[in-house]
Amino acid sequence: MDTPDHKAVDLREMRLLRLLYASALVLLLIVFLAALRGFTRNKEITEDRRLMLLELAEVHGLLSALKDVETGCRGFVITHDTSYLRSYNQALIEIPEELGGVVHYAPFTAE
Repeated sequence: MDTPDHKAVDLREMRLLRLLYASALVLLLIVFLAALRGFTRNKEITEDRRLMLLELAEVHGLLSALKDVETGCRGFVITHDTSYLRSYNQALIEIPEELGGVVHYAPFTAE
């Protein structure tokens, strides 16, 4: 037989269980949202890193072309051998292309 005190205890236990259940759901939701935010941030960082590597490759190409100009010019001036001018002339063609790639990633726009 259930006494009124026993029913009151069962009712309190049921309320406590509901409260604990609701608290667990809220905690689970908070953890889920934190994880979702972390994944979103990670995706943004990954994309930023990818763009940075593309920019670095463009700058590296420009630097390589500038070195070819300098090397070809220096070789010709020292030796008067026109074979050095091949790399010089090729680099003069490549520099505008490489520079265009670098400017594409620049944080400003040329006016």
